[in-house]
Amino acid sequence: MASPLNTPRPTLLALALTAVMIAPLAHADAPLAADARTLDTVKVTADGEIANGYTVKNTRSATKLDLSLRETPQSVTVITRQRLDDMGLFSLSDVMGQVTGVSVSVTDSERISYVSRGYTIENFQIDGMLNTFGGSIKTNTDNVIYERIEVIRGATGLTTGAGDPSGTISMVRKRPTDTFQLSSNLTVGRWGNQRLEADLGGPVAWDGRIRARVVAAKQQSDSFRDVYKLDKDVFYGIVQADLTDSTLFELGYEYQSPHTTGVTWGVVPYWGADGNPANLPAATQFAYFPGISLSLLDKAAFGSITAVQPVFAGGRIITGNKLAQLGVNVNNRRFILSRSEVLLQTEEQYWLIVSLNEKLKTLHMMGVLLDTVYKQADDAYRAGLINRNDVMKVSIKQSEMRMNRMKLENGIKLATMAFSQHIGLPYDSAMVLSDTLVISQSPYEVYLDAGEALLHREEYKLLEESVEAEKLQTRLKIGEYLPEVGVGVGAVYYDYAFSNNKGTSNTMVFASVKIPISDWWGASHTIKERKYKEQIARNNSQNNTELLLLQIQKAWNELGEAYKQIEVAHETMIQAEENLRINSDNYENGIVNISDMLEAQAMLRQTKDELTDARSGYKIKLVTYLQVTGRH
Repeated sequence: MASPLNTPRPTLLALALTAVMIAPLAHADAPLAADARTLDTVKVTADGEIANGYTVKNTRSATKLDLSLRETPQSVTVITRQRLDDMGLFSLSDVMGQVTGVSVSVTDSERISYVSRGYTIENFQIDGMLNTFGGSIKTNTDNVIYERIEVIRGATGLTTGAGDPSGTISMVRKRPTDTFQLSSNLTVGRWGNQRLEADLGGPVAWDGRIRARVVAAKQQSDSFRDVYKLDKDVFYGIVQADLTDSTLFELGYEYQSPHTTGVTWGVVPYWGADGNPANLPAATQFAYFPGISLSLLDKAAFGSITAVQPVFAGGRIITGNKLAQLGVNVNNRRFILSRSEVLLQTEEQYWLIVSLNEKLKTLHMMGVLLDTVYKQADDAYRAGLINRNDVMKVSIKQSEMRMNRMKLENGIKLATMAFSQHIGLPYDSAMVLSDTLVISQSPYEVYLDAGEALLHREEYKLLEESVEAEKLQTRLKIGEYLPEVGVGVGAVYYDYAFSNNKGTSNTMVFASVKIPISDWWGASHTIKERKYKEQIARNNSQNNTELLLLQIQKAWNELGEAYKQIEVAHETMIQAEENLRINSDNYENGIVNISDMLEAQAMLRQTKDELTDARSGYKIKLVTYLQVTGRH
């Protein structure tokens, strides 16, 4: 049996890890609270550059292909803008000190070089163009003008021609942003270090097709050396213009003036002449040149233009054009549908006004009849044939008639105002609609077979185009997994102040081939999903087509019903007229009283109004039927 003294005691780290692992298990067995609820699953997906991150999705510096860092067959380190800001990496030497596999070699205060894989890095790329500055020129540039800095370790023969075993430093300048952005930064540090940065950019004109960005920085600082001072001015400006969808024009200017005094030349010796350590203080004046002012780089100007023409994009160009044309057709059909709805509403308001005018005519006619009855009743009362009560009944009916006339006139006025507003004309009280409710067409004169009418419906055409759109979307998705081929031409111009010539220009004609190998593994699932969406679109099209057929049949049934209502209302009106005539004769002969006479008049008015409503309703049902059969 082992002795307790020989049993290893758990460390604090082991105890802490054990507690962390046990805690979730303890909570898992605990009962949920009464008011606890389970939240819906939230699925988060992302595709694109990581905003404010320390990495990028793709890089082109090593191979000129849009590859991820995992897919790039070389060792690449990317220092993003966010990392530059967070760590205060103001100069290129600061950045190189953070790159794996690169050592910073400081010869003196101004001459700095970078060593990778045993060789000095002499290849520098700016915006993808190779620049061999030589010596210490540009090797400690200010980073405020760059969006990111990429370091490729090892030979880069694909992008620099003759390979260099050390590596390449690729600096990507800032570009104008699609939206307005403004930022500034103030830094204060030891040795009198003071630095101010400003960054402004965004769209300028032509709905964002012209964009600009301006970056500026000012830095002043002393050093641990007694007389060394730095006074640096940095300015960078760039304008971008989208001349066409595939042609980008850039014009920029860069100015850097790192003005230094009290520079050193060489290094302070470590050993004395006697072979012993010299033990010189850090702030020694040895090897200093206090009176010398040195600026390695003053200013630079650059411009570039690139035009790319896709030749083959997996059929997406043709499919995209078809999809765009389909979108135009859909918008046109929606416009036709909107216009048809407006016309239908216009017809409804129009026939409402006409029917109200017809009712006003009926009311006027009934008013004339009522005035005649009142005169007869008044004469009979004066002759002592009837009571005063019968005359009052007629008078009350006249008052009701006047009130109905006022309501009807106000209704016509309001309906006319609404109609004028609907058709976009100013209201005119003198406006009169001279149309009548004469029925000139029977339903059978406008009948159209439902299957044939369906082909004229814009809704049916939209359903067919929705299925076609899903098919085109599937073709586009398949095209994303096919190779892409393009040809292009570009030109770049650089002019650095330290150069003896007037500038350097490079032109190139290139072809690009992109094969999305890494996306093939998920292509089958994505395409299968698109096929499901196609089937859903076909099912929806079939269901809605059946609904359209039902709508056409319903409109036909309602049209026939409205026509029959006219016949019934007309027959009822004739009977009411006959009833009024009989009651009038009987009243004159003293067979019926005045109440029967007034009731017969009210019945006639009611049947006339019902006939008017039936005719106006038929007019609207006729327009509706013509609309649902694609003829209005």
